[in-house]
Amino acid sequence: MVRKTGQLFHIDFGHILGNFKSKFKIKRERGPFILTYDFIHVIQQGKSGNTEEFNRFRQCCQDAYLILRRNGNLIITLFALMLTAGLPELSSVKDIQYVKDSLALGKTEDEALKQFKQKFDEALKESWTTKVNWMAHTMRKDYKS
Repeated sequence: MVRKTGQLFHIDFGHILGNFKSKFKIKRERGPFILTYDFIHVIQQGKSGNTEEFNRFRQCCQDAYLILRRNGNLIITLFALMLTAGLPELSSVKDIQYVKDSLALGKTEDEALKQFKQKFDEALKESWTTKVNWMAHTMRKDYKS
């Protein structure tokens, strides 16, 4: 989604709840979350290398993660209340457990932040697989037209 201000905004509840897509039993999405080179290009305003903009983005992601984590019990409770809502992505306690594990609620804040930083770096490394997945998805949509 794009806001009126031009900001990109997207929440994929399937990903938040650990429901990643596969095709013919091949895992199409391999990174812990979607962070493509295209996103990075926009974040860095077309600049290459490790930019101030990218470092600020990374810090905002870490800050947001810690805020979500500090409210983790509320988030888990709200998802538990939604189990009977009929959402395909939220059909079992297993989906809620994925959120709990992602927020590292059983760890210290330092341990959780270390885990998040590793996932962030993993998402950067897996960016090429996300790009291939998106390209295939786009070609399929274009081919159907």
